Amino acid sequence: MSKTIAFILVIVLFATARGMTAEISCSLNVLNTDGLMSRVPVSFDQFAFNIEARRSAALVRITNRDSQPINALFMVVDFYLSDRYLLSMPFYLATSSREASLVPAARISSTFFAPAPLASSLLPGQNYRDSGESAVALRACPDEARVVVLQVAFAGGKSLDRRSPSWRIDPSLLHIDPWSPSGLPVRSVSVFSRVSVNEQGRVRVTAMSSVGASAHDDPALSSWLTDQIEAHLIYVPGQYDGAAISSEMNVLVRFDPLDGGDPFDGLPRDWVESGVTIVDVISRAAEKTYGIIYGGYPLLQQHFQSKSE
Repeated sequence: MSKTIAFILVIVLFATARGMTAEISCSLNVLNTDGLMSRVPVSFDQFAFNIEARRSAALVRITNRDSQPINALFMVVDFYLSDRYLLSMPFYLATSSREASLVPAARISSTFFAPAPLASSLLPGQNYRDSGESAVALRACPDEARVVVLQVAFAGGKSLDRRSPSWRIDPSLLHIDPWSPSGLPVRSVSVFSRVSVNEQGRVRVTAMSSVGASAHDDPALSSWLTDQIEAHLIYVPGQYDGAAISSEMNVLVRFDPLDGGDPFDGLPRDWVESGVTIVDVISRAAEKTYGIIYGGYPLLQQHFQSKSE
């Protein structure tokens, strides 16, 4: 699936993999459509789910089982572990004309998500391999993937819209403004935060603590980082049955993380049972720049004056 990063200003230097860990290929290989309550005109196979260093990713083959060509398809997949909700992923494919006319059931961030372009309609029996991603990195593999929203637009004008009760979608980052460099730490440190994203997409930090073997709470750093998160991260709110809701997220901010480090090192397991969004802040004093990588996506490069100037 093509992704549109609306305001990438980052150079390759900031896109290098830092703090990478081995990718985990989960055994989950089936998409469950039982919650849609009736037969659907597409089938899903070759499904794969991976936990990457900074995010989660999935791949699925979608086959048209209807007698009419498909011009657009939107769906939301919710992931569970032992019936406990973990995260969600949207999938969206459309021809150029139907991209504007199909209104997805869920609000999605244009920063991270754009329809996968169908160069031609999906004819009966044809298939398309689509990918989905989430900025939430998990500590354990999910054991169930449920298709909870399915919208299909056919070439003949017919459409289908089926939704499971109690479907969900996570908050997704809409915009990130430059952070103030005046409080950037001069050492490698990781700070774990719990944040609440309200129905308007505004953020409030509810808890914060430094983590790692040499962690010690720094009130000045906590105050500065709280200000940056609350003032400069804007989200599309989470949704429940299509209505905007307030949601809690785990956010791990890593300042200049060491190469090869485990992002979960030092985090108590009960802090991140549902996963965490990793934000890496990479500073380069010699070049008077810092970059922000959100959930594995390099989003921002910002220049700043050194304190000596």
